[in-house]
Formats: sequence, C-alpha cells, structure tokens
Amino acid sequence: MCSLPARHGALWSRRPASWLVALSLLGAATLSGAGCKKAEKPLPRPAPADLAPLTPDSVMGYAAQGPGRHFDPDSVFELLDGGAEIYLDYQFRRLLFREYAQAGRPGITVHLFDLGNSAEAWGIFSHEREGKPVDIGQEADYEGGLLRFWRGRYFASLQATRETGPVREALFALGREIAARIPEAGKRPALVDMLPKEGQRPGSLRYVRTWPALDHHLTLGPSNPLGLTRQTAVGLAVYGEWTPPLYGLTAHYPHGAQAGKAARAFSNRSEPPPALAWACGPILVAAVGGPDAPTREQLLGRLRKATCKE
Repeated sequence: MCSLPARHGALWSRRPASWLVALSLLGAATLSGAGCKKAEKPLPRPAPADLAPLTPDSVMGYAAQGPGRHFDPDSVFELLDGGAEIYLDYQFRRLLFREYAQAGRPGITVHLFDLGNSAEAWGIFSHEREGKPVDIGQEADYEGGLLRFWRGRYFASLQATRETGPVREALFALGREIAARIPEAGKRPALVDMLPKEGQRPGSLRYVRTWPALDHHLTLGPSNPLGLTRQTAVGLAVYGEWTPPLYGLTAHYPHGAQAGKAARAFSNRSEPPPALAWACGPILVAAVGGPDAPTREQLLGRLRKATCKE
C-alpha cells in the first residue's frame, strides 16, 4: 500500500469541520492506490480549528473569562473594525481573542493569530514591533503594557488595560505559557535574509506585503511604483546612521517581467527619495535614500551580489 502525494490546500479546507471528510476520502483513495511506485510522505495534519488550548485558563491569579472567541478572515472586522486589513495582507487564517481578569487589577486581553506559516508570523511581528526586546517566544518586544511575540506560525499580542508592575509580570508569564504551548519554532522569510547584515540598523528589519504596509516604514509618496499587491513580498532594512536614512530593499514578484518593470519604474521616478533598483528574475533589489548616489550604488552592488549571485 502506498500513500498519495501531499496536495497542500486541496484537501484541507479553511472551514474546521471539513478535514474529517477529507480524511475519510484520503483513506479510501489510499486503499485503492495499489500499484503506486513509491510511497510519498503523508499529508500534513490540518491546523487546529480551536486555538484556545494554546492559551492557559489561568496564570498568576488571572483567570480566563470563558473559552474565548474565534474569528476568520470573513468575521475579523467584527473585532478589529478598521484594523483588520493589515492582518489580511499577511494572509492570516484565524484569530483567538481571550480576556483575563483578576479582582482589583487591570484586565489583560490576548489576540493570538494563526498566519499559516512562520514567514507571515514573523512578518506581522516585524511590522508592528516598536518596544524593547524581551525573551519570549522566538522574538518579542514590550512597551507600555503591550507585549508582542511570534513563534512558529503564530503571532500574539497581549495588552493590559493599565500598566503596573504586577500586571507586567502576569503579561510576561502569560506570554511565556502561550509560547511554550506552540509546538514548533519557525524561520524568518528568506527574502529578509538576502539583505546584507553588515551595517544594518538594529531593529530595522521588516517584511511587508502591500504598499500601505511599506509606506508605514518607508514613505515614497502617494503612488505605488513598485506595483505591490498581496501577491508580492518585501524585505526592508535601514543601513548606517545617515540622515536621510539609507534603505535596502528586496521584493519578490510572481513573475520576472513584473520585477523588471517595477525596477525600471522605481529607478526612473522623479519623486524623493531617490532610488536605484535592479531585477534578477522575480527578485527586485533597491537602494533608497541615503546621503548621496555613490552610497546608494555601493549598497545596490551588495544587494545584487547577495541576491543574484553575481
């Protein structure tokens, strides 16, 4: 007997109940698959529909106020009215919202996002981080009662209604407990690892998908010369300590022709800041801003070498 090839996204529906039907269909197909030449790896287990087991019922005197509520891309606006678009940009699959309370102390809320893969989870963390690094999950930051971290395919945001010493300790304990319940670690997107590490400003590395998300970190005017959509991805970092800042950028497009067109449009734009761009297959690299043209040319050369293997 041999198993069928994995078909990612074909059998496993986003709807939680459908995987049981898919499992029975897979079993029937496998039994009738005699004569296969080579056994393939088994299909991956579907993602859990219920994220509540990844969060504790209580921690340091704080008790969960019920099992929490789940939201998907269709219903997330009910919870995050006006703030859901960025999570849709990162292709999130489901969200658990859970509240914790302790008598006489500020309340705590937990937003736990399943992004489907670790690249998207790190991406939303990199987009949102603004505080000081803390040792929770794979990377975390904290500021003013707000704790954010990522681990594996998950991004978590924990917030207290008011910051105090005891509530900060509870936030950290809750974050560590959630991170410990996430079974697998993940990796950063390969696109950001293409950016040279030498000279990178600490904490400046980002991974974004759309023009509005990029504009939050690098303002290029009202147009979208890079032609970014939810099907593209961008790695971004700041280099040196110049004013104006010098940015290194990598972008991945569905097709090489799109990358080439974007590189020409980006290099020839007249709006500030000035930029130099180059396309290598579906990958675009660019050096933006900085003190002068020679500095941009030098960074672009480093980007081309790292990306195009020149």
